[in-house]
Amino acid sequence: MADEKFDLVFKGQLVKSVDEAQAKANLGRLFKIDGARLDALFTGKAVTLKKNLDFDTASKYRVAIKKAGAVVELVAVEAPAPVAKAAPVAAPAAPKPAFNSVPAEPKQSKPVAAPAAAIVGSAASQVSVPVPDFGVAPPGADILEGGERESLPLMEVDISGIALRETTGNLVDASEIARPAPVQVDIANIALAEQLGELLKPEERKKVEPVQVDISGISLGAEGERLSAPKAPEPPAPDISHIQLAD
Repeated sequence: MADEKFDLVFKGQLVKSVDEAQAKANLGRLFKIDGARLDALFTGKAVTLKKNLDFDTASKYRVAIKKAGAVVELVAVEAPAPVAKAAPVAAPAAPKPAFNSVPAEPKQSKPVAAPAAAIVGSAASQVSVPVPDFGVAPPGADILEGGERESLPLMEVDISGIALRETTGNLVDASEIARPAPVQVDIANIALAEQLGELLKPEERKKVEPVQVDISGISLGAEGERLSAPKAPEPPAPDISHIQLAD
């Protein structure tokens, strides 16, 4: 992490206990800016406050900015990938001639292919590719031209057996409606009772024992008699003749 670099990015997020006016004033004093430069920090878009800071320095800035009322993010800066260099290829050593022998014709050595990493950064990676002038079609235009479309053969569909119904009525004929088969019910043992007759026979009735209730203490009042107890007479008014008001 010692070699890593970080950017301080502010997206308008504030500390919960700090309002925007207070945070704007604190950041203005911290970075010594005001006016349009200060207002540009609070548009809601990501703004990079500091770039290429080490972790310790970025952490100190983040703490100071948080005390001012704003929250920043530490975004790691991606280091560029190192370019690999091609290792030098050593030429093969020529064989020593034998004593009193006729020197042989030197053989031409085949070129040794450089490793793939050696091509990175060389002229082979700087190939110029021609790019046509692409354009954007207007809305609703056809992207494919007439010759680029796949032509499909037309299909003939026989609709001679299809007819339209009238606006009213059933969509299917009566013969096309599935009707369930009638259920046969045996009613040979079922008989109707006579009108105003008893539905149950005496032996089919459940016997209920009568309950004996003692009503000897109950009597009926005379016609016009009050059923509730008479009201108690109101108490007499208190005697206040001996009470006098003080001067």
